[in-house]
Amino acid sequence: FESLRELVELAKTAEPLACLIDPENPLFQERDPIANLIRQWAESTHQPVPNSPGAITRTILESLALFNREAACSLARMTGRTLKRLVIVGGGSRNELLNQMTADASGVEVVMGPSESTAIGNILVQAVGAGDLGNFSEIRGVVESSFPIKTFSPRNPDQWTEAKEKYDSLNSIRIEPVSTNRRR
Repeated sequence: FESLRELVELAKTAEPLACLIDPENPLFQERDPIANLIRQWAESTHQPVPNSPGAITRTILESLALFNREAACSLARMTGRTLKRLVIVGGGSRNELLNQMTADASGVEVVMGPSESTAIGNILVQAVGAGDLGNFSEIRGVVESSFPIKTFSPRNPDQWTEAKEKYDSLNSIRIEPVSTNRRR
């Protein structure tokens, strides 16, 4: 495949929520090809094994969306605040399918911010230091008027209810890798 864009297009047509992974599981830190590790995970957790590039990509994206949901919910619990909206910046903001899935999984609006947020933030903080901008509100105004912002609203919340429960149950599973590529 020439690009992530092609894989995302294939993922759009793959069966939704067929297989989920725990992205933080140590299995996925192995050096084996990710497709092999996902297949091993699926077999070990008695889920349908994704065999096509689109199905593997969809498994990754849906699992990342559920991971984003869990991280945001954890932050909301720690702060005692209600989760109303997620703002995705950096490289992940370029993937519209992932952003829509995150909105669907979390049940809240997802705002796709600038992909180069680190550089933008550094420049704007320097502008504050130089006295060109006065506060956070002014920084936010500059970003909102300078970069395209796209919003994703949750769709099909019922489709994700069972997936959330399935994902949460996977967090306690530990699988020993059956490595086919030991380079350590």
